[in-house]
Amino acid sequence: MNIQMDLDLEVSSHIEKRWGNITSLKKLDGIKSQGGCYRAKHKSGSVIVKSMEVQSEYQFYKMFSKKLIDNGVNIPEIYFAHQGKKKYWIVIEDILNTLPKDRWYGDESLLEVLCNLHCFTWGRPLILTDNYKPSWSDCLSEKVSELYKSDYNKALKHLLRVQKVSQTVFQPTCWINGDTNPTNWGVRDNGDLVLFDWERICYASPAIDLAITIPGLGTTDYSLERKIAETYIKLFAKKDLDFLFKIDELVEQIILAKIWSAVEFLAYNHKLLEQNQLETLLTELLTKLKKF
Repeated sequence: MNIQMDLDLEVSSHIEKRWGNITSLKKLDGIKSQGGCYRAKHKSGSVIVKSMEVQSEYQFYKMFSKKLIDNGVNIPEIYFAHQGKKKYWIVIEDILNTLPKDRWYGDESLLEVLCNLHCFTWGRPLILTDNYKPSWSDCLSEKVSELYKSDYNKALKHLLRVQKVSQTVFQPTCWINGDTNPTNWGVRDNGDLVLFDWERICYASPAIDLAITIPGLGTTDYSLERKIAETYIKLFAKKDLDFLFKIDELVEQIILAKIWSAVEFLAYNHKLLEQNQLETLLTELLTKLKKF
């Protein structure tokens, strides 16, 4: 462990002044091209330290965390934010308990947190610098088609067709987390569900957040997609807002968003997969594309 090398001096000084000496520093795994994420242990417990070259998540925590928490959106408490010479830093609450796997499939408490986020920010533009913007372009379809090698033309035909009808998924509607997969949720000791990765905070359709909560590429009969749509619309009905879609329409939007998320992942991260994993995902994706 080299705290001086890994952490900004202002960050390590703040931790040590507040909680005592840092006893260990562990870099956490994740698919990140820039920045880093660490668990810093001290005598009273631990905190998460994140560094980033793009400031959107830093701005998000500084500007909006209190308002969101006050409106039922459980995110980690922020303890410290610092703009260094080259990077932006945040020190946030460490949620040690992971989301149990039996809660990965349309958990109502999880969907309620997302519904609170979407409703509180409904129609409210997101003012951040260089924040992530979800999209599905021809270039994305072509990148994934190349992975099918000899079946390039067949794959591209299906991808372009679904790409065209998916554009409603990216219409600016409300703030979304953009990376709601089950491994990005934790459980506080009091039972609260907390969504702790806000690197892809953006302004788009709630269907993206709902789709990404689903493990893998979803269900073959769309039963989980329908369960999520029905639960979400039930929760949304309690708010004083008009929702965009009926149940069948939301199911379709969730399916499209799930396909897009797989396409985006494959386009930029396929080299992280073992060959058998890649082949399985490509086969499942093509099946979904043909079926839609």
